[in-house]
Amino acid sequence: MPQRKITFNSGECYHVYNKSINNEIIFKTHDNYIYLIEKIQKYCKSLNIEIIAYCLMPNHFHFLLQQKENTPISKYIFNLFNCYSKAFNKMYNRNGTLFQGRFKCILVDDNSYMVHLIRYIHRNPIDRKKPLVTQLENYQYSDY
Repeated sequence: MPQRKITFNSGECYHVYNKSINNEIIFKTHDNYIYLIEKIQKYCKSLNIEIIAYCLMPNHFHFLLQQKENTPISKYIFNLFNCYSKAFNKMYNRNGTLFQGRFKCILVDDNSYMVHLIRYIHRNPIDRKKPLVTQLENYQYSDY
């Protein structure tokens, strides 16, 4: 498999996202979301990654992350979703990947883009044909 083209650097911010394979639901219950949110916090502390914004949707996720030290964000995402995938597969008696290939990642090096991106990430639950909530503060699976 070819190497990722982006280099992760300390102090930089990145938009990280991915979608489930075949648009399958990857968060079937409230407990699935809570399990991942707990892992998000655990791995942020252990790998010194700062979450600026995140939103977990039924079939995809978005993060705006800042790498604080030399441990690359790719290691954080790998640890986080490897752990989640194993638990999800065990819980639902399935095997295989949950996601469409590698996660996508964009360097965020412009403040106006960062403001737009935070708004975009947080509005995910309502900016859709069938909104998940009517008020952003009612969506439990983001840091809005």
